[in-house]
Amino acid sequence: MSRWISFRGVASVVALVVLTLALSGCSKVTKDNYDKINASAMGGTPQKDVENMMGGPGKPGTAADFGNKDAIQISIPGLTVEKWEDGNKKIVVAFGDGKAIDKTSSGL
Repeated sequence: MSRWISFRGVASVVALVVLTLALSGCSKVTKDNYDKINASAMGGTPQKDVENMMGGPGKPGTAADFGNKDAIQISIPGLTVEKWEDGNKKIVVAFGDGKAIDKTSSGL
């Protein structure tokens, strides 16, 4: 019986460690992912590729997310801004016609 108790104890510890590692590695808001995003006026990383890398579509962003507090919010056809946040970490990407054209980050 003591052999069964030790096995259950070890199995519980292993399960706890695996769960902790899995949960701690869930954030996609990382410098590595930010660096993988190619933002170019000529059209960088496709929006769907960025969304897949970041674990899904981001929340809608604005010009203020790029640090311009006085920016006038206007709607430009084909231009969208998405942001991904995790605590104090943030990645913001502007897309033109479905491709990354600008990006910024904080807290990475």
